[in-house]
Amino acid sequence: MRALTASVMVLGLFVGGYLLFGANLLAPNTEPREVQQNVFKQALVLNNPEIDSAFIHLVFPSGEAQNPYAEGLAHYVEHLAWLSAMKGPDQTRALKAHSNAWTNLYATGYWQQANPDTITQTVGSLARIAAPISLADTFAKQERDIVAREYDVRVTERPLQGVAREVSDLLFAGMPRGRSVIGRPDTIPDFDLAQAHLLHAQTHLLAQATLFAFGNIDAAKLQTAIAAIDAPSQTTAPLPVVAIIGDDMAPLHDTADVASPTAVQDTLIWRTLTPMPACGTALRCGLILEIAQDILDSTLPEGLAGALRFDNFVASQFWVTLRLAGRAHVEFDFVANPDSGVALDDLQAAFETTFRKTALNGVSDASFDRIHSRLMSDIDAVTDVSNYNKNSVLSALQTGDPMTTLSEERRTLKTITRQDVNALLHNLSTPYRHVVRRVTPER
Repeated sequence: MRALTASVMVLGLFVGGYLLFGANLLAPNTEPREVQQNVFKQALVLNNPEIDSAFIHLVFPSGEAQNPYAEGLAHYVEHLAWLSAMKGPDQTRALKAHSNAWTNLYATGYWQQANPDTITQTVGSLARIAAPISLADTFAKQERDIVAREYDVRVTERPLQGVAREVSDLLFAGMPRGRSVIGRPDTIPDFDLAQAHLLHAQTHLLAQATLFAFGNIDAAKLQTAIAAIDAPSQTTAPLPVVAIIGDDMAPLHDTADVASPTAVQDTLIWRTLTPMPACGTALRCGLILEIAQDILDSTLPEGLAGALRFDNFVASQFWVTLRLAGRAHVEFDFVANPDSGVALDDLQAAFETTFRKTALNGVSDASFDRIHSRLMSDIDAVTDVSNYNKNSVLSALQTGDPMTTLSEERRTLKTITRQDVNALLHNLSTPYRHVVRRVTPER
């Protein structure tokens, strides 16, 4: 089963368990347990002694969406905070090699691998990330060049990046959802160090963070390690929570032909933003999106693959993506390359006609049951429940949504009906904001 549903992964609800120091350590726990402590907002442990090491994550619930300064500054702060913390005398080369950090719209995270003898040391070094950044200004400014090179590798080298950026800017109209996490060429060179220090103080608050340990570590060891932390004094108020999609955006329908100097083949980019029908929890909404996406991506009668590829040879390849945008909207992305001799406007017309027919007529019981039963079979086939739940915890921390477990996902999937999927498809048939670009290589 796909790990990702909606924007990142399967989402839902998890209620932390009690501390059980007498648990059987010969077999892995399958669900996380909450550790009582007074440093972090939450500390969770998922013990699995079958793994030699422990992987310890520290996640702050603030990402680029909450950044009120230059676009991409949250990612730059992540670089500086990690480099500052890794200067500590307890940071051996081995520890530095088995560590990393990340930033997205919703959160910023850091992790290190530890063995049973270095757990206290590792937890302490992660907590130091919240201490004020201590780097020479010249070094910190040089790190802007590292971010710029990272931008070139991850963004500039994508053939359709310029067009994709324009589509995103139009679709999200200045909303946080449209911000570039890594920054932009015109913002990265001018990242302000004073603002970086302030943003770090506003976002890297231990009292707002979650510490999550997975692997060869139990609750008692994690609790002991947390008790040994020399936590920095933090008095800065956190940044306010922001909605990544506003409620006041006007309707938009924007279609254009673009000749791109970096495009290598004709490409249709078709993106919409539409209100999500009432669907319950984030977990339930994500599963509805997953079922709808699987149907559209299939050769079922309501799918796109038969009409566009295998029967009529209109598209040589295509990608369909449905994801939640905030709590009340859904993004629908369709990207395709036309088959030989097919014009882009003909490809667009064939796609829109096929999708509109599915959206208006709805999905049949047979098609719904086929995809629904397949997802249920995927859940039942999971053998490493501990690892599955570990990934669910991490994905929830990355998105700011409540956590879930495999058992809850199974229970929730049982509640989803064909009517849920058809309500979603009906909403998607009349997009509120719609941007289309028919891209050809510049000749």
